[in-house]
This record gives sequence, C-alpha cells and structure tokens, in this order.
Amino acid sequence: MGGVALQTKERKSVSVDAFPKPLRGKWKSFIVRLWTTVAMLSAFFGIISAGHLWVSILIISLETAIFKEVVQLGQVSSKKELPFFRTLSWCFFFTALYFVYGKAVLANFEDRKLWFMKSYPLRFFFIHHTFVCFSLYCALFVAFVLSLKPSQYAYQFGVFARVHVAILIVVLQAHFMVLNTRQGMIWFLLPVSLVIVNDIFAYLVGFFFGRTKLTSLSPKKTWEGYIGGGIATTIFGYFFARILGRYPLMYCPKLDFMDCGFFCSASCKPSPIFTCFRKELPSFMRQFLIRLGRHAESSPYLHKILDACCSATGICVWWKDGSLDPFLDFIPMQIHSIFLSLFASIIAPFGGFFASGLKRAFKVKDFANLIPGHGGVTDRMDCQLLMGLFTYVYLINFVLRNTPDVGNLMSLVLELSTAEQLELLQELYQLLREKSIPADVLQQVMNESST
Repeated sequence: MGGVALQTKERKSVSVDAFPKPLRGKWKSFIVRLWTTVAMLSAFFGIISAGHLWVSILIISLETAIFKEVVQLGQVSSKKELPFFRTLSWCFFFTALYFVYGKAVLANFEDRKLWFMKSYPLRFFFIHHTFVCFSLYCALFVAFVLSLKPSQYAYQFGVFARVHVAILIVVLQAHFMVLNTRQGMIWFLLPVSLVIVNDIFAYLVGFFFGRTKLTSLSPKKTWEGYIGGGIATTIFGYFFARILGRYPLMYCPKLDFMDCGFFCSASCKPSPIFTCFRKELPSFMRQFLIRLGRHAESSPYLHKILDACCSATGICVWWKDGSLDPFLDFIPMQIHSIFLSLFASIIAPFGGFFASGLKRAFKVKDFANLIPGHGGVTDRMDCQLLMGLFTYVYLINFVLRNTPDVGNLMSLVLELSTAEQLELLQELYQLLREKSIPADVLQQVMNESST
C-alpha cells in the first residue's frame, strides 16, 4: 500500500494517500524539513566544538555560497552568458574577501614569522593592503567596462549592481559575525541559535495554529507563528545564555584563532556579565517555593527535580548549606540575551521577508535547491546576517568596557601585526604628549590597563 501507514486500534492500516492532497504535501514537507534541520544542527554544533578558526571558515564558506546564489539569481537564459563575465563577478567577490580578511590573515603570519612572509610580494601585499585592494578593484572595473556589449547593457549593469549589493550586504555583515566570535564564542553561538529557534517555533506554531497571514511577501508566515516564535525565542534565550555562560570556551575572548585546533579550549577570568548574582524573589513566589521545598524534604524525587530546576533556570529553593530560602541566581548575560532575543524575534525576520520579496521579483521559489525542504543557503541565512550586525553594534555599545567608537576602532587594531600595534601605540603616545598631557598621567593609564 502506498504512503505511510497509520495503525488503528483494529490493527487496520490507513494510508496517508487517503488524506486530501494538500494535507499530504504539508506533512511531507514537514518531515523533510525536520530531518534536514536535525542534520544541519548536528553539523553546526560539531563545527562549534572544533573551535574559533573552523567557525570563521564556516562563516566565509556560507557567505561564498550566498554570493553565488544571489549573483546567479535571474540567470535563466543561455543567450545572456558572456565570456569571462561570471569570472569578473567572482573576482570582485574575492577582492572584497581580501579587503576584509587579508590584512588580519597576513598579520597573523607575520607575527608567527613564517618563512614565506619574507618574500617581497607577500610583504608588499601585507604592508600596502589597501593600495593592492584599490588597484585590483580598478583593474576589474576597467575590465567590466571593456566587456560591455551593446545588446546586453541592461543585463550586464544589472549583474554589476547585484554583485556590489551582494558584497555590501553579505561580505560586510558576515565579517561582523567573525568579529563577534573574537569577543567569545557565545556572541556567535547565542545570536545564531536565537534565529534558528525563532525560525523553528514560528514554523511549528504557524503549522499547527496559523490562521492569520502576516505578509503577502511570504504567504506561509502567520501572525500566530510570528508571536509564538517570539515568545519561545525569548524564553529559550534567557536560559540558554545561562548554560553557555558556564563554559570558558563560550565567554573567553579569543583574539588569535590560529593557536586553537580541534576541540579548542580556553581559560580566562569571567567578566562581570558572566558572574553569578543572587536576587530576592517576589514574596508570592518565595512562599510557593518554601511550601514546595518542605514537601521535597520527604520526597527525594521532588528534591532532585528542584535541584535540576535550580541548575537550569537559576530559580533555587535551598542555599548551599541546605537552608530553605528561595532565591534567583542569574548572570547579567541573561539580561543581554533578552534584548538579543527580542531583535531576533521582531526585526531579524524582516531579513527573511526582504529575501522573499527579492525571490518574488525574480519569480523563483528558492535561491537554490541545495538543502532539501529549505532551499538554498541564502534561504536559511537571510535573517542571520542582520542578526550578526545587530550583535556587533549591541556588543560595542552596551557590553564592552570601551566607548562605542573605541570598541569599533579596536576591532581594526586587532587586525594589525604586533609590530604595527606597537607603532600605533607609539604614535598615540606622541599625539597625547603633543596635547600637553603629563607623562605621569599617561603612565598611570598604562598601569591601570595592565591590571
């Protein structure tokens, strides 16, 4: 009998093929999406455990796949294939990658005193990084102008614009995700997980309870899924941040990725936002937990449940000495996670709506057919890029100890070699001395920064 068989109490089988065709298609799509989601999550957390370097490689690989899908959008007619035109698009992309990542990679090689960094070409590419990037762009720009064909002007300029928009949106925003990872893996894993959870629960709530359409750009999205996904994401984010905040690999900054291989470990003193604080609970909750704790004294099973609840949620009944006095144990990172969750639930989905509008403009269902039930990489990453940018902006404005502009500059300073950083320090010292700042004040600042 065709289809999936459902067993009744009378042991008779009922084929799913007997269900209405729209219902069969809906459940088939659900099952395919479920299995591919499990596979993607397994691979994702495997890469997370491998360490910061492999996460960065993952980000660059994903942005390469997104660029490929976006540029190929609308290339449906063989008559518009032009010699070397696609190659030009990829040359623009790799020039952008070199502009964003090349300096940091070469600076790392320079600090490690690798033998090939002594060669003149590589040293020129390292020291004159911006000039090399500009020269490459000019050469590609001239090549593009020379490649223009009278009968293909509209098509060629359309692809040229799409390439530059893709570079601006994809490469630049993905770079912020790498910068977030440097401040601690949690600043990459938590935002990504929030978007994933929001996507999953918005789909599930919409699948089972969705009635009211959210936007014409994406007919399958519903208000019920949008709201339900937001609630689930906020709850998940609050508790997941607490779990991640226990592990040094998550909260320790990692400014150098090259010293960390598979199953990377890290050690550092936790910053204040990862230090536990204890707060009093509202009186009605305290009274309830006190009663529950008294019952648990005669029930070992309930006692274990309450202990597990304390470890997972921070809502505790007993102190370490065993005294019955309920309290809330939390880390400030959980408060930050609420703001990240709200953005992932309210604003980030509009990245998906934007992508849906783009697909409708080109009359395609998905950006690609790479992932069964999900479409292409862009279909899964459309919200992640916007989320990564927000995380970076939030991080330098409300988390790092520096002022926002200094935090932004620090991300650039980290891409310099050690020799260049020392040169920058010397220039800053000279600049401050010219502003008549006493040497003892500068020395005091240096002493404070070293403690």
